[in-house]
Amino acid sequence: MHAKTDHSYLSIRKNPNFLDWATQPQSFKRYPHFYRRYKTELIPDLGFIGGITLKKTHGDTHHYLRTVPSAGALYTSEVYIQLRGQAGLVDGIYHYEPLHDNLVLIHELGEDGVEAYFREETKYGMVFLIASAYFRSSWKYGSRAIRYVMLDAGHQIGAIAAFLNHRQTPWTLHFDMDLDRLNFDFGFEGSEFFLAAVTVEPKVTRHPAKPLRQRLPFVCPSDYTERNTHIENEYARCLLEARHSSTFETLGRFEKEVIVQRRSARQFTQRQDEKILFDRMDALRMLANTHGIDLYMVVKNITDVTPGLYRNGTLMSEGDFSRRCAYLALEQSIVAPANITLFFAAGETDYFQNYILTGLLGHFVYLEAEKLGLGCSGIGAYYDEETKEFLQTDKNILYVMIVG
Repeated sequence: MHAKTDHSYLSIRKNPNFLDWATQPQSFKRYPHFYRRYKTELIPDLGFIGGITLKKTHGDTHHYLRTVPSAGALYTSEVYIQLRGQAGLVDGIYHYEPLHDNLVLIHELGEDGVEAYFREETKYGMVFLIASAYFRSSWKYGSRAIRYVMLDAGHQIGAIAAFLNHRQTPWTLHFDMDLDRLNFDFGFEGSEFFLAAVTVEPKVTRHPAKPLRQRLPFVCPSDYTERNTHIENEYARCLLEARHSSTFETLGRFEKEVIVQRRSARQFTQRQDEKILFDRMDALRMLANTHGIDLYMVVKNITDVTPGLYRNGTLMSEGDFSRRCAYLALEQSIVAPANITLFFAAGETDYFQNYILTGLLGHFVYLEAEKLGLGCSGIGAYYDEETKEFLQTDKNILYVMIVG
């Protein structure tokens, strides 16, 4: 499954990817103007989950950066929020509009609710549903976009987690919903698909929620869309996986400035420090291992740390591998000066779940780096088989990150 979208030295050169930027699909889903809209200020700091933090203009084109990173700044994730008992808001299902910082009411609740698709009887005060409008990424990356949409979903969950942790609110991450039925009842018609959900404020009830009483109308997530058979087939395989849920007390608390100032760095310099971040990687490693994800680190120029390749905290090979890492990341010069290069690897079991969890862990790295005044960048393009050979693993390489 993973190998179908591998990069190699030869494949990159045999299949160059030329883009007509005039055809790029829009990255914001817009419900019709007559839907009721509410400002997110009714839920303090809700904009942390993906709000606009910077606008860049090139000629007549505007680019909007958000609190959540995305491969190629294409922003494939869409967030739907079901709310109960929130002051000033109707109990209902809302679509989050980052461009205007709005909540758009798309379904008013009665006895129904998305909990009916969770195979449990608990109701929640707040449910975040994360969907992917995958064409925004496949337009650029083709079939390999299936990897990026999962990482994007993980980063989106990380942004939601940062919001909830800021509020000191425990949360549960769900993969074990009836995704197929949710996609149908939300009227996605193949243009979007759900990947995960986050629940908050459980409410025990004698009257469990019923499925949505009506199918929601179709609204295209971009100005146009094109189907990708490989991605849709792989998602169908995802639906067959055994899926689980996990409860998190915290992934670290971060102040507002850290959340809104996070950026993907584009340049690194040689410095001998980052010992604090290296130490914080222990918490990340333990969390990754809990979910069957191996964490590899290539370190250099870190005080009191032997330079070399580490697997789950244990030194495997001593030396300076910075140039090797740059080569493996499709020869990107940005990689070599970084103090730490992270590689996330996992097997085929729980493939989609582990890919999304990797994105979630990656968001933790982004915020930790920002908190310490360091740069960070996620890299989803690398020579797959050569990277596996370097790391001495037969597991899939899911993500690369650089910090420094």
